[in-house]
Amino acid sequence: MQATPSDEIIIDTTPSLIEGEEIKFDEGDEEPPSGGSDEMISQKYEQGVMRIITEQARVSVKAIPGLILTYYKIDPSYQRRHRWDNNKRSKLIESLIINVPVPPIFLYEIEYSKYEVMDGLQRLSAIADFYNNQYALSGLSEWSELNGRTYSTLPYTVRTGIDRRYLSSIVLLYETAKDPDRARRLKEMVFERINSGGVQLAPQESRNALYAGPFNDLCVELSANQQFRAMWDLSTDGRTLPHEPVEQLTLNFPIRYNQKIAIRNDMYQQMGDVELVLRFFAFRQWNKHTRDRIPTIKKFLDEYLRKANKFSPATIEGLKKMFMDCIDLAYKIFGMTAFHLQSPHPISFSNRATYSRPTKVVYDALMHALCQHLPSKQALIEQKKNVNQQVREMYKLNPQAFQGRSTNHSDTERRQQLFFDAINKALRYAPPSGAREK
Repeated sequence: MQATPSDEIIIDTTPSLIEGEEIKFDEGDEEPPSGGSDEMISQKYEQGVMRIITEQARVSVKAIPGLILTYYKIDPSYQRRHRWDNNKRSKLIESLIINVPVPPIFLYEIEYSKYEVMDGLQRLSAIADFYNNQYALSGLSEWSELNGRTYSTLPYTVRTGIDRRYLSSIVLLYETAKDPDRARRLKEMVFERINSGGVQLAPQESRNALYAGPFNDLCVELSANQQFRAMWDLSTDGRTLPHEPVEQLTLNFPIRYNQKIAIRNDMYQQMGDVELVLRFFAFRQWNKHTRDRIPTIKKFLDEYLRKANKFSPATIEGLKKMFMDCIDLAYKIFGMTAFHLQSPHPISFSNRATYSRPTKVVYDALMHALCQHLPSKQALIEQKKNVNQQVREMYKLNPQAFQGRSTNHSDTERRQQLFFDAINKALRYAPPSGAREK
């Protein structure tokens, strides 16, 4: 039977932005002037421009659990997700027993006597959890006799010895920043400098610290979407998920997953899942920014997130629904391997050859194209076999477009266009509704 065009066809690849979504990338902060006379430089220094006001303090380790509950903002979504395993946390406790000096923690006073932890999350969490008997010591070398002991089961003399220890803290006082913009710049500068050593922060970890806000919170929330995590092989324990429908995973795959169990998954630890959500939204405005001003994807995502945190609640809610609808559509049409790169020479439709891991080059372009076709969602689901066939043909004819090094603007736009055209073609030449496969 001859195919006929579908009634639902999208013909424009440019995203239709919802109300309040558009970002003006060229309206950024002004660059500070360069140069200047000695007199101007001296005046700037004397006025204390961008000069940090600090104080130093000593914090009793015994008081840390209470401080976290009342005075310290120690939300893992602000900094990196927990990376320390029991052995490393135990080493810190052993250092306290031996009285080895521990590096200071950095606090930022967000209001009088309320603090954000800028550096020291791992140390504070390890100490608080130990006092709360949440783990037993392990891997100790100098005090191996204590392996297997919790705080409450330590000998009295050892417990009191730990209780006598202190951590040094450096506090950036509230009066350092005269306005919110200066506070933001200050936090960016300090956070970048104090994290220049040790374990290098991943880009999204830095964004979480520097650009915390309602849109960043949305990205964290959406990264827990079950279908999204299934298609990216993200599980609560770092293992590959079984290939079964998401509906069957619901009971064993909770939205509020245990961060400490997920520590073994590198992508989760470095917040790569959150960055993927951010990419979906940011790439909707990929063509709108000035490439000379924002030359890299990292800087583009930084700028987008900083500005998107100012979206209204209504705009954020609309974008949330859009992402969830797109993820649902991707899963229902392509299944668990939606974001896997397909081989240009599959064995058959029922046994298509895919690479073993999902990739960003597929995710970015496919999600962009599906978002444009959301008005045709039901028709696409009904025609998923045709859609898969057209996408497979697209891979076969354009293998060079999905090479790993093809990551510039034109490459990204080409992949978006290829997926868009493949999906559109499947809709255009869909068989009449009476002839559709059941």
